Amino acid sequence: MKKITLILGLLIAISGTMLAQADSLLLTNGFKFKDGIYLSFNDFQNNQPAFTWEQLEASLVTSARNMGAQVEYIRQREGAPIPLSAVWGFSLKGIPYIQVPAVDKAYAKFAGFKIRGKICFFIVEQEQSQKVEIKAYNPLTRRPFRKGEVENEVLVEQGFMLHFETGAIADFNYEEVLQWIADDKELLESVTELTEEEVAQKLYKCIMIYDDRNGIKVPNRQ
Repeated sequence: MKKITLILGLLIAISGTMLAQADSLLLTNGFKFKDGIYLSFNDFQNNQPAFTWEQLEASLVTSARNMGAQVEYIRQREGAPIPLSAVWGFSLKGIPYIQVPAVDKAYAKFAGFKIRGKICFFIVEQEQSQKVEIKAYNPLTRRPFRKGEVENEVLVEQGFMLHFETGAIADFNYEEVLQWIADDKELLESVTELTEEEVAQKLYKCIMIYDDRNGIKVPNRQ
């Protein structure tokens, strides 16, 4: 009888451990966030949307090319519209998006996280003015006889990092990455030894290595 009781106790303990483990999962690029909209960073951090898509109606378009999204409106199925300015981000098919500044105020702009972990990474496309030289050619000689500069709007990509523990956001550049990985002394030393050419090629991968070595768990809401 004592033996049976002991076995039952072990089974209960193992079951409890397995349930506890299922309550949170390691945050990786394969982790699926619960679909819906986040009204705050805290919603995102806790994997707890304020509203699921089943409760909402929305007009949005996503781009596979840059993991971006444009949202025209979001409203409750049986309620008032939700101001886009109040939306921190959303999750669609398990992938989280964060709201970023938009030039066109007719819609809200969001960027999907290309890297998910203790340090998340996303890209924002921004319009920038650049001076472009133009030349006027003589049709007979085909030689330029006049040249000048004009302002031209071009799309450029800017990388950003989000710290999953604090919600802090920083530009993706060498100096900022060094600060954000400072608690991993071995990786920090490796990055500081990179040449300028290697930095351009490997800095993105350094974030993925950091996340692999410094795992963080997220509540499992699925």
